[in-house]
Amino acid sequence: MAPHAVETSPAVAVFVAVLLRLALTLAPAAAAAGLGPRAAVRRSWSLTWTRAGAPRALALALPLAALTAGVFRLVVQFALPLWPLVRGLVEQATGNFFAAYYAGVLAPVIL
Repeated sequence: MAPHAVETSPAVAVFVAVLLRLALTLAPAAAAAGLGPRAAVRRSWSLTWTRAGAPRALALALPLAALTAGVFRLVVQFALPLWPLVRGLVEQATGNFFAAYYAGVLAPVIL
């Protein structure tokens, strides 16, 4: 059922990912307070799922998620021109088209 729902609407997967991320936002702080892993997650859930906790966690997590997505997109845009550059350099150096092609594909990924 779940894989079919994700194929039909990726929004389901995004919703679940955001829900889990918001619920686990406070776990590191709870763990730093001396709680064990399970107790920290339990405390995180209890703090997040209150009337005041959920909006606060959402207000903290959404701008950080947007910033992370923006930085990732910027890095990808700067890395994409490396593909033909690396491919051309490796092909000239080795004469191997296939190695050059895959080096070009991997260059933005490595960056």
